[in-house]
Amino acid sequence: MQFEFMDASLTTLYFVTAVVCLAPLACYLMRVIKDPFHPLILFGTLIYFLTTHFPLFHEPMVLSYLDASDLARYQFVVLFGTLALYAGWFISSRRARNRPIPEPHQIQYNPDRLIVASIVLAIISTISFYGTYEDVSGSGYARELSYLWVPAVVLATQAMLLERKLLIPGVLVILLALSHPVDRFLFYGQRGDTIRMAILTIPAYFFLRRRPKVWTTVAIMVLLTIVISTLTTTRNMVRDGEAKNRFDALWKAGPSFFTENPTHLVGGEEFVYGTLALGDLHQWGPYYGRFTALTIAPLIHLLPHELTPWKGDSPYLGMTPNGHTWNDFRQEYGLQIQGGSAPTGFTDLFCDQWWFSLITWTLLGYAAHRCYVRALQPGNLKWQGLFVGFIMGMIYLITQEIYFSYLNFIFDMIPLLIAYRQARIVVGDPTIASLPQLSLSESAIP
Repeated sequence: MQFEFMDASLTTLYFVTAVVCLAPLACYLMRVIKDPFHPLILFGTLIYFLTTHFPLFHEPMVLSYLDASDLARYQFVVLFGTLALYAGWFISSRRARNRPIPEPHQIQYNPDRLIVASIVLAIISTISFYGTYEDVSGSGYARELSYLWVPAVVLATQAMLLERKLLIPGVLVILLALSHPVDRFLFYGQRGDTIRMAILTIPAYFFLRRRPKVWTTVAIMVLLTIVISTLTTTRNMVRDGEAKNRFDALWKAGPSFFTENPTHLVGGEEFVYGTLALGDLHQWGPYYGRFTALTIAPLIHLLPHELTPWKGDSPYLGMTPNGHTWNDFRQEYGLQIQGGSAPTGFTDLFCDQWWFSLITWTLLGYAAHRCYVRALQPGNLKWQGLFVGFIMGMIYLITQEIYFSYLNFIFDMIPLLIAYRQARIVVGDPTIASLPQLSLSESAIP
């Protein structure tokens, strides 16, 4: 199939968005930014590959499926949302220069209590995961407790680093907690959990105040990009017997990322869903300004559906314009949206808040900087853990939608806050003398 038409203004828009998204990564490669765990590198690169890379390099084919004005509308929302995210970061960094954050207090945490908390969380998450395996109709609370594997790994990692005698129990807890994301990777090809497993290396690096070398970081990023970009393709390969397992499928499909040009859209691409949703929003009238996705919707979502059967029909929970479904999009645009696809948080927030969503992105950028700076403070275990929880929530906001984002915020950060509170050693506690002392003399910025 030949595709010839290209829209010059749309191409320019894609190029500008690519430059904006990849600017933090370019700054890292030029050593302007020296920390590979800088959140803007992760956010910008992720946004680029989800929303811009495919239509930039395969624009004629994309235009054979989608209207240029709809594509431009979505890309503008992505571009300005990304700029707002950056703006929030720089506003916070400027305030930090004018009013530096003080060095952390000499707060100590009992590693035994941390490991106990990690064991409890790992057991709960594992029971939840395997007890509700592939059950999409059971209690949401029972299923969502499986999210606790993330704080379990964070706490086990920190406990091992604080006290070497906890190495064996810590490793066992981590293996137990990782059993379900590994299961989802092997048997389904889950992209979100794969990214989260990579993010969970952060606590160890922050604790030890070390960073991987530049080219090691680049190699890992390229590998992760290939894996994440091809995982959806490998699902059918394993299911249909084309590949023996997930690794075999990745080995076969991975090179296609560089060597083969796609011939069609599969309907699972995030930019496709996001574009159709905004096009539908524009066509069928104003649906802006509900401002419920971050206020009423979370409260309704968290109600037990067994006690509130009406919540599934609530107009406050529909994240697509006018409550239209994937099948509605298929009838309207002739393109099937695959099950499990997401419109990205850019579309989700815009449908809820219109251009006021830029304020939300600015606040998120501001919060990202504040979390990051505190996580860099030597010995600040609490914020190193909370920083990971924040990153998890942001990843799901960028890649999925608001709902999965605040689920990650809730089930990652709240258990961590409780665990740190319980493990904190108050002044005068006799156990503090036997615990390793953390030096606070080093610079907070690597």
